[in-house]
Amino acid sequence: LLILLGFGIIKSKLIAPEVLPQLSRFMLIVCVPVLIFSAVSSAGDLSQFNWRFILVYALASLATLTLVRFALNKLFGYGPGQSWVAALGSSVPNSVFLGYPITMIVLPDVADRLFAWIMVVENMVVIPLALTLGDVLSRQRGLPASQAMLHTAKTTLQNPTVLGLLAGLAFGATGLVLAEPLDKTRSMIVAAAPLISLFLVGGNVARSRLDEVDPP
Repeated sequence: LLILLGFGIIKSKLIAPEVLPQLSRFMLIVCVPVLIFSAVSSAGDLSQFNWRFILVYALASLATLTLVRFALNKLFGYGPGQSWVAALGSSVPNSVFLGYPITMIVLPDVADRLFAWIMVVENMVVIPLALTLGDVLSRQRGLPASQAMLHTAKTTLQNPTVLGLLAGLAFGATGLVLAEPLDKTRSMIVAAAPLISLFLVGGNVARSRLDEVDPP
């Protein structure tokens, strides 16, 4: 219903479609880091993570990434580097804007833990690996492996999502709790994030066109 609400409001222009990029930016630089920090820190320290789930999810994601990359490269003409980056669309689902909000509705008791474990796999394994391989194999600017790894590390550590993840891991390991004003602010942002994300999904569908998708 929230996706439909976003679609209807933007399609009818009750809210101008031009506000969506700024709302998306607010979601990415404020809501997403806080949401991930909250999920990861509440999941406990690393000893409380379900490492079997994380391993299986990582292997499945990497297998999907490799198979889709092969298909894009051999069957659809994507370049050797470009195909690794494009394949991320198959192995890294829209966990923040769709996965977490839907899981909160269907499986609220385990949503935070699942989200935390999935964020670790996506942001610490799958995305860095694909970006590094994309840099190394790029036809336009193929980089030495060491330089590509440094470039990926720099880009990764500038990502608000990763910063929220690392902060959550560090804070969870301390066993401390947030002061009441900070915790109240955190809970308000976490409560608002699923609403905003699903609204954005519907709104962006309303303002997009199929002819905007270009071939490789």
